[in-house]
Amino acid sequence: ALGLDTDRVTFYRQSDIPEIAELNWILGCMTAKGLMNRAHAYKAAVQANEEAGEQDPDKGVTMGLFCYPVLMAADILMFNAHKVPVGRDQVQHIEMARDIAG
Repeated sequence: ALGLDTDRVTFYRQSDIPEIAELNWILGCMTAKGLMNRAHAYKAAVQANEEAGEQDPDKGVTMGLFCYPVLMAADILMFNAHKVPVGRDQVQHIEMARDIAG
């Protein structure tokens, strides 16, 4: 349905591979907060809070939202992926994964 050749592509469920969570933890411990602050989704949530007059710009921002780019980097790096099909809204996360991999 996605136009992917299943003989050349691997589909998996993240929760079946504990090493992804482990790598996520390691990368999260090494990733600069400043890099994460630049994520579009995080910045949009902060902007919405500021426009709503919230005193706390991070109100309602979950660690899942904030750290998602690190998890995506763990997914990519775990399998040494060379091609990662994403929508335009995910391109920044690919760039962040590259930066995290350093």
